[in-house]
Amino acid sequence: MSLMTKRPFALSRRDVLLSASALLLPLPGAVLAQSGGATPDPSTLPPVLADLVPARLGDQFRLSKLDARGAGWRDLEIRSAEPGGATRTEKVSIQAGARAMYALPRGQWFVNLKVEQSQAGSYARDRALCIEALRNIHTLRDESSRRWLAEADEKAREPLASRTLPGLALAELDKAPHHGIETLAASENLYGASGVPTMAHFFLPSREVIVSAYLLHQKDTAVKTLSEYRRLRDAFIDGYAEVLARAVEKDGVRSSS
Repeated sequence: MSLMTKRPFALSRRDVLLSASALLLPLPGAVLAQSGGATPDPSTLPPVLADLVPARLGDQFRLSKLDARGAGWRDLEIRSAEPGGATRTEKVSIQAGARAMYALPRGQWFVNLKVEQSQAGSYARDRALCIEALRNIHTLRDESSRRWLAEADEKAREPLASRTLPGLALAELDKAPHHGIETLAASENLYGASGVPTMAHFFLPSREVIVSAYLLHQKDTAVKTLSEYRRLRDAFIDGYAEVLARAVEKDGVRSSS
């Protein structure tokens, strides 16, 4: 599955974007609710996940679809950053999992969220693999962007002005924690270059849970610029991290009582 919606560069960036495709495969499982009907009920999820999937996040994001998944594995592809290098496939464990889709007020999906508890004894390895894969995606995007900027002529660069922001690198990696939650986010700052401009992980070691968020490009909607997209992206990451922080704090209260 390619993430490309168009090819804005003279040099192909297809290989870079394909490295993310393995992360975006939908989770199999029974559909608990569908957008357009009643709001899905997160309380139907296992307790370790239920309070990590809010029905609403502020006024901007509402839960519109929820899929559950039992124990198993999912494949994670890690592409070599070296020219001609091989791609290796690793397995990330799942003891209990869910996919949550969040929509904007107009109804279009903005976030594909995977919330997964690792199998016993596997969390540290799963975390390390997720970090390696996301850093790898960032490296490939960054190197591709740098090559293109070095080789493109002025005419090829002209469309950049309307699709990015001054002073921003075309590939960005954010390692800052949010509300005390370990977070890693990789973003592409050329709006419309791919279907998933931002991918992020949130790590909850106390529950051995890894959350993977894919923040989607908003084609043909009111969100038409990188600036508008980034405001929504930042609002979701901050708001969702706050939800996770409250859940972790609640765990601490329970263990001390």
